[in-house]
Amino acid sequence: MAKEMSRRSFLKTGAAAALGLAVVPSTVLGKKFGYTAPSDKLNILGVGVGGRGAADLQAMESQNIIGLCDVDWKYADHVFKRYPAAKKYNDYRRMYDELLKEADAVMVATADHTHAIIAAEAMTAAARSHEAEWCAALVQRTLSGEAAQ
Repeated sequence: MAKEMSRRSFLKTGAAAALGLAVVPSTVLGKKFGYTAPSDKLNILGVGVGGRGAADLQAMESQNIIGLCDVDWKYADHVFKRYPAAKKYNDYRRMYDELLKEADAVMVATADHTHAIIAAEAMTAAARSHEAEWCAALVQRTLSGEAAQ
């Protein structure tokens, strides 16, 4: 027959198990050895990735690049090839419709006359869904800082 467990013994065992679950995953996953779990990465969309955007994305390569958008696919072809898993678009509005809910950040590197509206649309959508939104400079600075550490 099974040995009866006291309430005190049950609480001690439960607390030890909970503590073990809180400590073990980072060592089991190898975080100590440089491995980052997929859930610890940002999902990033890139708009205007052919020129300056390509360099910005390179600074964010440690994250998940899930969508890329550029109106000139020939000019942006090298970026599309560098991130084959990312969905490709030539209209940022279609990309926002399909992927913005999955995204944690949007990197916008377009010309001055389009940059503000594209970034504002992403921020407005994020504000409506009560999610945080980051602009390119902040994300790049943050991710570059993480890479240096």
